Amino acid sequence: MFWKKKKVDWKEHFNEQFQKCVNAFLEHDYQASLTHASKLMAEQLLNFEVLLMSLISMMRLADMAKVKNTYTKLMPLLAKENHPEARRHAVLLRLLFGDATLDEALRSVEDNRARCQAHFCEGIRKLNEADKAGAEREFQTCVDLGVDCLEAKLAASQKKLLEGSVLVRAKTGPV
Repeated sequence: MFWKKKKVDWKEHFNEQFQKCVNAFLEHDYQASLTHASKLMAEQLLNFEVLLMSLISMMRLADMAKVKNTYTKLMPLLAKENHPEARRHAVLLRLLFGDATLDEALRSVEDNRARCQAHFCEGIRKLNEADKAGAEREFQTCVDLGVDCLEAKLAASQKKLLEGSVLVRAKTGPV
C-alpha cells in the first residue's frame, strides 16, 4: 500500500479550527476554546481574534499568571511592528490589561469595528474587576454599534452570560 500525502487546504483548515474556537467561546466552554486556539497557534495560524479569545479564555479559567506572562511576551513583539493594525492591537491588549484607558483606545481607532473591539476589551477588563454593570454597559455599547464582527457576537454572548449572575473578581497570580 502506498502512502498518499493529503494536500492540506490551510485556509479551510484555519476556518474550521477558528469556528470551533469561536463556538466553544460562545458556549462559554473556555477550556475547549483555549484548546482550539492553542492548536491554531501551534500551527502558526494566528490572528488577533484567536489571540484575544485565548487570553480571555485563560482569564475565565483563572490562569492570570499565564495570561500576564503571555501579555508580557507579546507587547514587545507588537511594539516592533510598524503597521497601524499592529499598533491598534497593542492598544486593545493594553486596554484589556488595564494599561490603557478606553478613551485612549477610542482615540486610536477610525471605524466602528475598531470601536466595537475597544468596548469589548473594556467590558472584559470590567468583568475581571467584578464590575458587572460596567461590563454590561460596554458589551451593550459594542452590540449597539451594529457592526457585524466577531467582537459584537462575543459581547452579546458575554452580556447574556451576565444576566442573573454574580461576579467574583478575577484572581491575580504572580506576574
